[in-house]
Amino acid sequence: MKSNIKPLVSILTPAWNRSAYLEKVWAGLDAQVYSEIEWIVANDGSTDDTAKVCLELKRKSRFPVTIIEANLRVGKPRMDNELIKAAKGDFLIWCDSDDYLLPGAIERLVSVWESIPATDQASYIGLTALCATEEGVLQSTPSSRLGIFDTTWSELDDIYQAKGDKLFFVKAEKIKNSRFVEGDFMVTEGSMWFNFFEMKPKYMPEIMKIMDRGASNRISFSGKMEYCRGKAYGLAICEKIKPTVQGFNIEFIWKLITYHRYCINGDIGVREARNLWSGNVGLIFWLTFYPLGLLFAIKDLAQGKVVKTHIEYDKNIKLVCIRIIDSDISGAVNV
Repeated sequence: MKSNIKPLVSILTPAWNRSAYLEKVWAGLDAQVYSEIEWIVANDGSTDDTAKVCLELKRKSRFPVTIIEANLRVGKPRMDNELIKAAKGDFLIWCDSDDYLLPGAIERLVSVWESIPATDQASYIGLTALCATEEGVLQSTPSSRLGIFDTTWSELDDIYQAKGDKLFFVKAEKIKNSRFVEGDFMVTEGSMWFNFFEMKPKYMPEIMKIMDRGASNRISFSGKMEYCRGKAYGLAICEKIKPTVQGFNIEFIWKLITYHRYCINGDIGVREARNLWSGNVGLIFWLTFYPLGLLFAIKDLAQGKVVKTHIEYDKNIKLVCIRIIDSDISGAVNV
């Protein structure tokens, strides 16, 4: 028998110096027809008006808003972990601070989920759908298979060639005990999501989320050689979960050189770097490409591209205080 109780959907937004964009995120949620939602925004030690804007949006919101505040910047992975911990919903949607959901998106997602027989729902991690820019440019390649279908995230990439950014509508119980890898202000997100690559979502070839690729202060594409320790961690973990074809393979060799480059710029010693790597290749072969990684790292340094973000991260993580502002503006508690 189908339940009349609608699931609660938690929308999760990490934000660092994004006061100019949060209104658009909130407006996208305010335009939703589906009412059983909560918005949790994590302010990662912002130095602009992000804290002020969060409170203003909370005061005027018709749906519950929870604000997580860090007094110092500790990075997106830490804020993502705080968001997961604070979420009360049955389902989670990440909506970054330069994204917004299209009207009707949540209602459509819940509708497709509820079309799955209740006896089968336990075998799914959730749903995945498309993202696009405001100009309508898809942020992932279209699937080679048409319509809504069951798959795994691994099959979407490898078989159906639907690579790129997607919206995840994830059952909270499936990932509540998982954590994004910390260690820098940014760590490749795939290092967490790859753990679920063999789990089954239902794929929807429908645009549900808009991504603003022109937003300022984007931490993913700065042109600098920064977050190197985080990138090294992410690359090593992703390689462990989903190995590249080994040996004298161009993709694998370039990945190994890049890994050495990130480790050197991220102040990760050779022994630690080797321990982080999957062990899917012999030590001699692994070390063969270290000199090339070193040459690239020296070039980065000479060009002034290297930003050692991990040094500030290490300092902040020891001093940070994180608090939650929940249902009442004055109801702040340390976590």
